[in-house]
Amino acid sequence: MSEPLSFLLIMAATDGLYAASFLHELKRHGHRVVVLTRADALKYKWPRESIDAVYAVNDIFNPVEVKAAVSYLARQERIDR
Repeated sequence: MSEPLSFLLIMAATDGLYAASFLHELKRHGHRVVVLTRADALKYKWPRESIDAVYAVNDIFNPVEVKAAVSYLARQERIDR
């Protein structure tokens, strides 16, 4: 297996959390999983066992806010994908 990667997923999650399988699979392969979502989505049941870090912004559809958050995260988190 190649060296584990660090994935940043920008997710506008819903209560059903459509990407749980993907998150589990990334973790199963040994990758670091970092999620950026909207603040009000933090109340949903996330598969925390498959997520290494979760960050939130007020409006995940605001490109200025997302760009600022990702720029800030890149200072402290390695982001490969």
